Amino acid sequence: MSTHRRMIVRVEFASFTFEFYEHVKQERCKSFLDPLAGLGCSVERLDLRMLRILCSDPYAQAFAGWMLFQTALSRYCRVIAATGEAGMDASAYKSPPSKYKTRKI
Repeated sequence: MSTHRRMIVRVEFASFTFEFYEHVKQERCKSFLDPLAGLGCSVERLDLRMLRILCSDPYAQAFAGWMLFQTALSRYCRVIAATGEAGMDASAYKSPPSKYKTRKI
């Protein structure tokens, strides 16, 4: 007689919820979000201007946090919530994670 045990694993993805300011055009929003697609992030539209970035791993989270808090994107939107391992502290994302840093030749 064999016994089967089921294990339920809850995976909590890090996410950032943010809102583009009213003056930002939709085309501009899309251009900022395109780089996230290939980095383990998915973007979920919650409203016309409100979106959520779901990060599948720590590198994706670090890159998304850096983009939201430290790049030009920070002038076009504001982060209104963070879940999982993601944080609202901009100082935690001072530079892109080493996996994504570009080298100067």
